Amino acid sequence: MFAYRKMIQAIESRANKMGVAVTEVNPAFTSVSGKLKYMRKFGISIHQAAAFTIGRRGLGYKEKAPKVLKRYIPKDASHHWKHWSVLNKKFSVRTHMLYHLFNVNQPHQGIDVFHPSLLEEEKHQLIKALA
Repeated sequence: MFAYRKMIQAIESRANKMGVAVTEVNPAFTSVSGKLKYMRKFGISIHQAAAFTIGRRGLGYKEKAPKVLKRYIPKDASHHWKHWSVLNKKFSVRTHMLYHLFNVNQPHQGIDVFHPSLLEEEKHQLIKALA
């Protein structure tokens, strides 16, 4: 078992000695929002995108779903973390395929569920989820 409390104490201690502020944030859905929002936009890995999202959360920003994905979120999902949960279930494809499915910078282009690199199972799953 990893000693999370010890690691947090070590980070806080070192930051205090160096005069750096530390802000703890809940990491819930940071990899999902980073993957769907920033991975393609900035051409970064899923891990870098999650770290970027954690940093934004520490600055007080809330991650809203991109316009191209908003229509797939039910109206009753009020909390933004619920939005990411729904989108994560709908877009469960191989991570690198998200570079090909949609472009957050050009939401009017929509989602390409017939991209040739998608596996047949992924195509069927996306068509069913987005119908």
